[in-house]
Amino acid sequence: MKRRRTIATALAASMVVMSGCIMPQPVQIQTASPEFRWEPPGKEPSQHFTVALVLANFSKESKFGAYRGKDYFKLFTGNLATDLNRALLAKGFTVAGPFASLEEMTYPDKKAAPIVLSPEVVVVLDESYSENRTTPSFGGKRVSRKGTVTVTAFVKLLVVEPMSNQTIWLKRVEVPESSLPVEVDLLMDSEGNLNRFHNNVDNSDAVVVEVLNRLYPEVLRKFWNYLNPEEMGSMRKAAEEVRSRKVY
Repeated sequence: MKRRRTIATALAASMVVMSGCIMPQPVQIQTASPEFRWEPPGKEPSQHFTVALVLANFSKESKFGAYRGKDYFKLFTGNLATDLNRALLAKGFTVAGPFASLEEMTYPDKKAAPIVLSPEVVVVLDESYSENRTTPSFGGKRVSRKGTVTVTAFVKLLVVEPMSNQTIWLKRVEVPESSLPVEVDLLMDSEGNLNRFHNNVDNSDAVVVEVLNRLYPEVLRKFWNYLNPEEMGSMRKAAEEVRSRKVY
């Protein structure tokens, strides 16, 4: 009996020593760092007419796959609407809105603004994985994913005459297609908490945000260049011609 107790004690002691050798692993989850900021390069004289602005939104062409509902997509469109507004003001235009949609504008709103800027964002995520599985593990789950995400992203800057909804001007701003490697290996409990003793890896959000970071300043830079007096004057004239042919 005494010998059995001695063996049991030795086994218990060895287990304590072994457990002490298992060190918490560093978490290798890359932080998605949105950099959706832009400053107008200057301020120009008043242009003496109003541009109505519709909030930026994602086109139905967009395909988000496993990334649908991520907060950074909403942040992208929200900041884009703010900076488009700032660009218009810095160029000397009076801005009406932003409106949730063209349909949200009242008749007086449409009558007061000869043109409406309606930006649409298109993001297409094409996911290709050599490994993509979620398996039960110790009362929780393990998520393993390896492969690539190819991201196509662009913004359509649409200008319409609001009374007729006729297109006056359309520009497309895009960045080169990006194919970026994705690696995910997460071990978590039933409540989604990561296991500290597993080498948790995840760069999936970071690669998508990287493409959005490239797109954002390019959209604002090109939009600023498009807002020259000749271009805007031509848009206004075209919109007034459209409106003159209609009876409301």
